[in-house]
Amino acid sequence: MVSVADIAKTAFDSVAASISDAILTGTINGTDTGRVVFGGEKAPGGFPIAEAKDKTREAYLEGFASAAAIGDTLVADGKTWHVLSVRDIVEAGGFVVARVLDAANLIWETASFERMTNTPDGAGGYTKAWSAIPGLDAVSVGIMGMSGSERWASQRVEAISQWRLWCKGADEVTEADSVVVDGRRYQIRFVNDVEKRDVWQVLDLGEGEAQ
Repeated sequence: MVSVADIAKTAFDSVAASISDAILTGTINGTDTGRVVFGGEKAPGGFPIAEAKDKTREAYLEGFASAAAIGDTLVADGKTWHVLSVRDIVEAGGFVVARVLDAANLIWETASFERMTNTPDGAGGYTKAWSAIPGLDAVSVGIMGMSGSERWASQRVEAISQWRLWCKGADEVTEADSVVVDGRRYQIRFVNDVEKRDVWQVLDLGEGEAQ
């Protein structure tokens, strides 16, 4: 009886025999080794992050002892890739295509996620201030610039920029919060909890905009 894993192995063997550098050796989480073929730069339909500008690629994985999962790390082609989403081909468990992000495409920093809090001022009112969200005051994040512009406001030119941030474990963050990266505060404009798995979050940020 032929399985999906058998078909995948035969296909990879055939390609490797014809094109020597098409099949790469990869390792997931430092221990599980198999073979990898990288697809094109544009994501196929249905993936939660489908724009080429996001620097993601599809990786076809064969021969691994277990299926890749969101949040795993793949080392292949001399690079470290983060697994953002996974599709099990025909749900057979023997061949998967993963959406991966090259860690080198981001600037990695330690960030603090903060929330606006009200502190009684002793006179019946409150003082508003940003406070670190417990457990999210030292999070490793990857960030990249998306666009920038200038506007005339308050009798001066102000710079506005848009950024995208990638992180794990920040599933409780909302658009009402902000994030401080390398001493700079960014407004959170959109939170994408990838595939609603509470593993990877992709945040669209604004800098220089009104909060």
